[in-house]
Amino acid sequence: LPPASGPGLIGKKLSLADVTLYVLIKEFFDNKAGAAAAIDKCPKLKASVAATAAHPGVAKYLANRK
Repeated sequence: LPPASGPGLIGKKLSLADVTLYVLIKEFFDNKAGAAAAIDKCPKLKASVAATAAHPGVAKYLANRK
């Protein structure tokens, strides 16, 4: 991925690409630890997942979903 000045994959702000990556890594696979380990050597992807999880709207949704 090209360098960006923010946590987003595509630019300074988070986008649908970041949310999609977050869902893929954190929610989609049964082996969540394995999915997370798959991006261990990819700092940009790890930063995107962390930034998405830390986003106030995403954090609120995750805390309140049933």
